[in-house]
Amino acid sequence: MILLLLAQLASVSAAADDVVYDDELAPSWYSWSWTGVYDFQAPELVHSGAFAIYASIDPYGALSIHREGGFAYASALRFWIEGDDPPVNLRLESITEGVHAEEIPLSEIATLRSGEWTEITISLDALPPHRWERIDWVESGGAGALIHVDDITLLDLDPSADSFRSAEPVAPDQLMLLGQGDPDAVAVTLDGAPIAISAVSVEGAPTRTYLTLAQPLGAGALVVDTADGAFSRALGAAAASVGGTPTHPISGGIYGVNLPEGYPGDGAMDRYSASTVRWGGNATALYNPVARATNLGADWYFSNEVLQESADDWLVAVEGFGLSSLVTVPSLGWVARDTGSYHYSVERYGEQQAAAPDNPDAGDGVLPDGTLISWNDPEDAAEPWTPADAGAWLAALPDPPDMVAVGNETDIAHLTHRAVHPEPAGYDEQLERFLTYADAAVDALPEALVTGPVSCCWATYWDSALDGDRAAHGDEDFLPWFLDAVADADADAGRRSLDLLDLHYYPEGLIDGSRGGEDDATNAWRLRATRSLWDPDYVDESWIGDSPISSQPDASAVQLIPRMKALIDERYPGTGLALTEWSFGAHDHLSGGLAAADALGIFGREGLDVATLWPAPPLTSPVTSAFQLLRDGEHAFGRWSLPVTTDLDPDLAGVYAASHDDGRIAVLVVNKAPDADLSLSLEGLPSGRLVLRHFGGAADARLIAHPAGRFEGALTAPAYSAVLAVIEPDEADDTDQPWDTAEDTAGPGWRDDAPDSGARCGCVSGVPAPLSAAPRLALPLLALLTALRRRRR
Repeated sequence: MILLLLAQLASVSAAADDVVYDDELAPSWYSWSWTGVYDFQAPELVHSGAFAIYASIDPYGALSIHREGGFAYASALRFWIEGDDPPVNLRLESITEGVHAEEIPLSEIATLRSGEWTEITISLDALPPHRWERIDWVESGGAGALIHVDDITLLDLDPSADSFRSAEPVAPDQLMLLGQGDPDAVAVTLDGAPIAISAVSVEGAPTRTYLTLAQPLGAGALVVDTADGAFSRALGAAAASVGGTPTHPISGGIYGVNLPEGYPGDGAMDRYSASTVRWGGNATALYNPVARATNLGADWYFSNEVLQESADDWLVAVEGFGLSSLVTVPSLGWVARDTGSYHYSVERYGEQQAAAPDNPDAGDGVLPDGTLISWNDPEDAAEPWTPADAGAWLAALPDPPDMVAVGNETDIAHLTHRAVHPEPAGYDEQLERFLTYADAAVDALPEALVTGPVSCCWATYWDSALDGDRAAHGDEDFLPWFLDAVADADADAGRRSLDLLDLHYYPEGLIDGSRGGEDDATNAWRLRATRSLWDPDYVDESWIGDSPISSQPDASAVQLIPRMKALIDERYPGTGLALTEWSFGAHDHLSGGLAAADALGIFGREGLDVATLWPAPPLTSPVTSAFQLLRDGEHAFGRWSLPVTTDLDPDLAGVYAASHDDGRIAVLVVNKAPDADLSLSLEGLPSGRLVLRHFGGAADARLIAHPAGRFEGALTAPAYSAVLAVIEPDEADDTDQPWDTAEDTAGPGWRDDAPDSGARCGCVSGVPAPLSAAPRLALPLLALLTALRRRRR
């Protein structure tokens, strides 16, 4: 048999237990059970605690649980089970790779009896190296089975858990060794000079041993000799200075995620540590709220299907989680007619290049010779949708959204939804669709922010896909023209229709959506590419750098956020800026997590108002760790951006700083170098109590909180890691800090009939006076959204 089976164990010494079920499924675990009755909080028979899982499994059904991101780290699975010799097999699956392990009949492991709990532990070490994500208890006899399952745990039983597997510096005077070896056998040298160890402590989950050094580390060659081998590290020296005068408040709206295709994420939306969630994407562009149907367009053979949860219910769930919401209102003039129709019937329109695997009559709309079918009837699968329809739907929502996006990537609708929109949308059509549907949104929801034009990509920021369109508009780039035109229309109407300039941004040539190569060269490019968000000296490494298409200054350098903010200031002051889809790819790879952490730091420093990552990453991914690093608990990143100057190469590191209202200072360090630790001297900050957390390095995607220490002017970031340090200044220093005097006062109102005032957005622009002068600054966007929600209810 492929697995080593260990049954009836009284106890297991695990280096790092990961509880899967204990009265409820742990975060990131979900029931994927089929054909049966399943109760995950059954009180009638429990092994421990208040509840167990009751599973009445129909023939060939299964109690099944799935974890986002998998559990390849585990060495064993332990659970307790009750049942009358049930015909149940245990099986592990990798949904991502489409494979499953050999099924194991439980009857071959132990004798199960009704009313008695039996412990089963199964070693996973002999499994092939797949990304295991799902555990099934499968009924195999064809007559059904009744079982209870409780206390499910994944164990780290790797023999190397009793030895040191890695060693890296996590603070200037502290080393972290993963595993639990013999600390008495450890010797530390820097450039050949020995460094004494003054204290040893052990922490769990994962098991790690901390060595406190008698002196702080500096730059040089670090060698940690252990009984399990020697670990060599290279420490590079760098310096940074943090200013004491905040430049602006950081908007809470930048920590947002998209939930794929508008779905609620199986109730997981609160576990990303996000501030904002967006109902968006191609599947919402033709959403019909009455039929609860949508059309997937080119993503899936232009077919209609039912959404698992309506936008109305989704908004109620978002409100329940206390998050801010952004909902897409369809603006193409059509929505899905029902939940089963499709546009390009093979029977009606002839043979096509491809058809849906689950419906051979649903074609892709392309004839065998490559001709696009353009003579189809949109009413094959769609029905008309007007601004009045949109307004009626929005006005009737039980929990109105905080933000409304007008459409989704209308600039490429001739590609994604060509069955109802076969021709490219030019300047004039994009403007008209925005103004008419935005008008309906403002009438229906006077307090919601409206975003547009939701442009898909760099090329369509500056021109439309309609031949000769830019020339027909005085050779003016699209976005400046759009902002001018909306500002003029709003002046005529006497009210603002555009609160946030809404763009999507994926680095050209680097990724496709959330995917992308994960070779060393691509990973390094990914981590350099975050410079495109801000740096005028970064020439884009795609066609943009070689063949600029806009008439903008320095068009080969994207410098996205400052470029767009300058356009706004010039063309429609007071408008905010949103990136409602963004990604640097590789969500499951550490380089993707580090790029996300760097991007979030940049968003705060550059004064972005709203950002929602596409798509929501796996809950155990490095990208999720990036959000949790900056957002979790009282030790999150601060609310007031502090200026940082540094000699670090931005290709290899990023440093960001912020202060909390109570005077604590947070410093985020992203070390992009895969093979060099960073020893960073920081000027301008007071000494004080230090709380450190990090992911990456030897910890990979796992977010680790380190024992509290002290900050004395330096930080250390392991190679390929993101570190957040939160400093609580000593009492003697705290009274002299300028950030401690900031007033937390409300900014301008949400709505103002004078469209040139910029008041309705509530967005923050400009540089405030020093906080010691106690200015009246606008709150970050998330705080305003929270206040708005309370007023409405």
